Amino acid sequence: MGGNAGARRLSERYPVVTDLREAARRRIPRFAFEYIDGGAGTDGGIRRNWSALDAVVLLPRYGSGLIAGSCEVCLFGRPYACPIGVAPMGAAGVTWPGSERVLARAAQSARIPYVLSTVAGLSIEDAAALAPDVFWFQLYRLSGQDLSDTIDLVRRASAAGAHVLVATLDAGVRSVRPREVRGGMRVPFRPTPRAVLDILSRPRWLAALARHGARPLERADGRERHPSSRRCRTSPVDWHGRRRGFQPWRATIGAIAGLCDDAAGDRRPRWRSDVRHDGQRRPVRY
Repeated sequence: MGGNAGARRLSERYPVVTDLREAARRRIPRFAFEYIDGGAGTDGGIRRNWSALDAVVLLPRYGSGLIAGSCEVCLFGRPYACPIGVAPMGAAGVTWPGSERVLARAAQSARIPYVLSTVAGLSIEDAAALAPDVFWFQLYRLSGQDLSDTIDLVRRASAAGAHVLVATLDAGVRSVRPREVRGGMRVPFRPTPRAVLDILSRPRWLAALARHGARPLERADGRERHPSSRRCRTSPVDWHGRRRGFQPWRATIGAIAGLCDDAAGDRRPRWRSDVRHDGQRRPVRY
């Protein structure tokens, strides 16, 4: 009852997503808000995404009797409460310190997929412990990262029990994000006097930072890299390199994210998960 009452109070306080967005604007420093809310260029991609979502129409069917609806779905052989999940976000702790742990626990409780970003302040092993039934891992190759690092990440995710590997491709250079620049988000991050004052004016964010600290990002070799590192950039990779990185994987390759054109999709190798005689699931080409 306590959980239901809490959820009801939240839904009354924030009836729609835009209410949450405005609350976030008030609670977190400007550089953090612009980082999570802004897009590349003039935010044209964000506007197109919203327009596409707004164009979706849910058509009710009247006169067919009362039918109890269910969002239950089976994704890659596992049951989930809903066909949506927590998408990977690089350096989510910048937006709210400790947020990755909160999101992992919430996804486990709601029984929806939780996808841990490669660029995260939460280790693969900790994410698997917090969300054992719904843990997915995003494979994202960073600038300067050796193939051995990528393979080690895949091995760790497989050993930790990740259910799905979400392989992600991206541009070879960092996009221009004017809102981040104007908000004071720099790579590497060097707080300006304005950013310091902004942080001090957000006591809840500052308290979360005091509890969780500025968690560095984990690396496959066990060393740590701070979110402000210049190496937090994507590295271009061809399909052959991606295939080699998949080799240690023992579960489902669920998605290839980041494809923006049909030609890129046509160039990809065809993958499926095959059950071998040893009972292990391995990616194979067909």
